[in-house]
Amino acid sequence: MIKVIFVFILLLSSFFTQISYAENTEDIIKYRKNIMKAIGNHISIIAANIKGKVSINEDILPHSQSILLTLSSINITKTFPEN
Repeated sequence: MIKVIFVFILLLSSFFTQISYAENTEDIIKYRKNIMKAIGNHISIIAANIKGKVSINEDILPHSQSILLTLSSINITKTFPEN
């Protein structure tokens, strides 16, 4: 009986570990997408100015700085792990 309970507890803990990992995986994917959207928005503003679609050239520098700040502040190894 003790073996059955032990196996049941192991299976249950394994199940909950997988659920929490899956939730964490979804959260990190959402986090990555938000980072890429933010950078993409800055690039769109810079590109619109360079292509001549708008003439607000003073916006290029602050948006370039925002891209640099965003890229330099994220922990690449945690945000984009090798596995």
